[in-house]
Amino acid sequence: MPKRIAVLVVIPLLLAAMGFGSQKVMEHSWDELVDYQSPYTAVLPLGQGGEALTDQVVIVLQDGLRLDASRELETWNELRAHGADLTVRVGQPSLSIPSFAIINTGSYQEINGVTTNWYEGPIPPVDSIYCGAQAQGLTTAMVQEDVGPKLFALCLDSPIFREVPRDDRTAADDIVLHESLAALQEEPNLLWIHFSGSDWSGHHYGGTSVEYGDFARGIDARIAKIVEAMDLDSAVLILNSDHGHIDTGGHGGWEEEVVVAPLVIAGEGIRPGSYGEVEQADIAPTVATLLGIAMPTHNQGQPLFDLLDMPMQVKGERAVDVAQQHQLFYGQYLSEIGAGAYPGDELAEAEEALAQGDYESAYERGRESANGIPRYAEAAKKTRVWRERLGRVPIALLILVIPVLYVAFYPKKRELVVPLIGAGIYFLLYNGYFFLQGLNWSISAFNEEWMIPGFMQQRVVEGAISLIIAALVVGVLMRGKTLLETAMAAANASFFVGFGLLLQVDLFYWLYGLSWDWYLPDLKWGFKYYLDLLQLFPTGLAALVAPFVAIAAKVISDRVPPLRAR
Repeated sequence: MPKRIAVLVVIPLLLAAMGFGSQKVMEHSWDELVDYQSPYTAVLPLGQGGEALTDQVVIVLQDGLRLDASRELETWNELRAHGADLTVRVGQPSLSIPSFAIINTGSYQEINGVTTNWYEGPIPPVDSIYCGAQAQGLTTAMVQEDVGPKLFALCLDSPIFREVPRDDRTAADDIVLHESLAALQEEPNLLWIHFSGSDWSGHHYGGTSVEYGDFARGIDARIAKIVEAMDLDSAVLILNSDHGHIDTGGHGGWEEEVVVAPLVIAGEGIRPGSYGEVEQADIAPTVATLLGIAMPTHNQGQPLFDLLDMPMQVKGERAVDVAQQHQLFYGQYLSEIGAGAYPGDELAEAEEALAQGDYESAYERGRESANGIPRYAEAAKKTRVWRERLGRVPIALLILVIPVLYVAFYPKKRELVVPLIGAGIYFLLYNGYFFLQGLNWSISAFNEEWMIPGFMQQRVVEGAISLIIAALVVGVLMRGKTLLETAMAAANASFFVGFGLLLQVDLFYWLYGLSWDWYLPDLKWGFKYYLDLLQLFPTGLAALVAPFVAIAAKVISDRVPPLRAR
């Protein structure tokens, strides 16, 4: 009896302590993602430029436009018919500011350090197509709303960041159009134009709503005016989206309608056709190739040579350029993660072929080098990740041992059947209701940043209610048992819930750790990890009252005659 009472006291207190501790871990891990400091931003020597394929590149970004929605737009489809039609896979998380960074630097979040929409100020010392253009004496301009990111302001000759009305998105996009047409008259070599109305309507009305379609068509009509103001015989227009939207509105996650975005490239030097899916990081080196500027020094992408109409000599030279840039960047990356240098000799062979005027061989070997180094770096990264996982095995196993030992040494294991049923009911209720609401393990569930606190609070409430309901069921199932047995059953049910959640957290810890200073974890599992940590708080507090709830349910149940006795 005294031992049972002691256990009955210790378990709820332990779970409550775990609940409070989990919030500290959650805050730490959240800060690790938001404040991630990339170790790969050291300044690298700028490579050489090449022969330009066009004098002007205009990048128009229709923020938040889904691929399926783009195929219903007149201007987009006209450009598809006369240009290169592609889809682009967006980096993770699929948020706007990280996407802007990828599109213009060719480097992903893990490298450029821009992981969320909370990033402020200019980009770290990661090179961009704007800095590369300026270094080659070309002019650069950017048109966007004043509240937009200023990532590349230091390398803009004409930063046009206009104040727009916050409550009138149509007027805001009209202002962007007006400023864009004015900027085009100045004939900058590289111009970025950002329309945000589609994204705003997606957040407010959903990605399949009538309003979303109306805003998309309105921006499409504005893009038509930009096309009219350009001469695509001497310029290139890159029309793209940074991400899509889920049906109910929101992005940031990995849903196909979010991470597969439209991309159309049309104009001088572009071969019309359908080219399938490319990576978001491929846009920057393609722009560099079009303008004849050096590849961005931290670029991870590949120029889209297949759609570029260029002499074989220029193609061979630019293939060697990107291979040399990859050799420098990935050499630094491999050194930073403690891996050996890339052993391949394709670059040397490409350089030799180029010197001998064998441009086709230079192109082929340069491409092999530029593709081989990233694959080698990815394998080296995985090797280090697994080495670190092995180092976390002892702690991960220690956490696993606690519930195993508790069950192994529990004197009457049959008494654990009802608690296990109660724990199963908790997980069924919590997760069932979560998915019935149309939610998923995805950042897209937030829809907008200001909704995050409310989203978290709702999950806390659902966790507490689910455990209380589980305790009620335990009480009913303990009909005819003693009060102490009922209280123990409820405490054990809470124990299995708490450690069931902790084991899921433990799995994530083993896979990715709790701190990230050289790479980013899989954010899908990271989102679930946050939810598991979050549940530990309400379930830990509810564990303090679960025995009393179960006792109340048991007493009431005892007073209700069995059905066969009625």
